[in-house]
Amino acid sequence: MDVMTEERDLNHQKGRRLPPAWQVLLLIVLFTAICAGFLLADETDSQKPEKANWQLAENWTPDKTHDLMFSTSVIPNWLPDGDRS
Repeated sequence: MDVMTEERDLNHQKGRRLPPAWQVLLLIVLFTAICAGFLLADETDSQKPEKANWQLAENWTPDKTHDLMFSTSVIPNWLPDGDRS
């Protein structure tokens, strides 16, 4: 009985590990992803920030958006079957 228990434990431990070829492949994929992340991060940091578009921002001032909005107040209209009728 002890032999069967030891054999079951060994099989359980063997099932948890990836085969060596998969371990190498996983390391290569992780290394490639990390390197690509660093390379892409360097490219985005070196870009110049865009200039402010003041003409576009002028269209969204409170004076110009006042006509677009009917009201900013909220009037709750509860459903008749709800608790808050």
